[in-house]
Amino acid sequence: MATVERLLRTFKSEKLTSIRRFLEQHRPLVCFSCILLALSYKLCTYFEIHYIEHANCTNWTKYEILPTKLAENYFYNFYWMFVTRNLVDRIIPFFVLVLMNFLIIRTLKREYKRYSIVDQRLICASDQNNKKNLREATRVLIAVVSLYLISQSLQVVITFWEAFNKQALNEEYAELYSYLNDAMSIMTLVAR
Repeated sequence: MATVERLLRTFKSEKLTSIRRFLEQHRPLVCFSCILLALSYKLCTYFEIHYIEHANCTNWTKYEILPTKLAENYFYNFYWMFVTRNLVDRIIPFFVLVLMNFLIIRTLKREYKRYSIVDQRLICASDQNNKKNLREATRVLIAVVSLYLISQSLQVVITFWEAFNKQALNEEYAELYSYLNDAMSIMTLVAR
């Protein structure tokens, strides 16, 4: 949402300005709506797994997690659990953030060039400070989002590899696949 607000702030349009103002004025409601949407999206996981308790075992071996009949259904498993989730959770957010950061950076560069040409004495000091603060905040946001994108890049590559050649990952490159999964987890933790 911060990237969306920053992107809306970089472009000059009456419609975009009204959308940005709405987001700014209703930030708690928008955030709550996003969280509610994410929770309802993830709620289906409850219907995909169940656990069995083994009475004769102890500690963690006492429980076994198994997929439900719904999760074993080919169409649900492939189209919802694999295709839709990978698109919604990884691929679309990754490329949308890349595009938004590209647009923000391009606009900042144009603005910087424009202000370097204009005589700085004509611009009022408070306006200059506001522009400078906005530019610095945008750079920090871009740095944070870029760190997220870098940490997720391996995940996107592995997701595509799984989609097109899962068998090779599990058989020929099983050890590499295991290390890459560990690296993805570490990269995500470091980015946070």
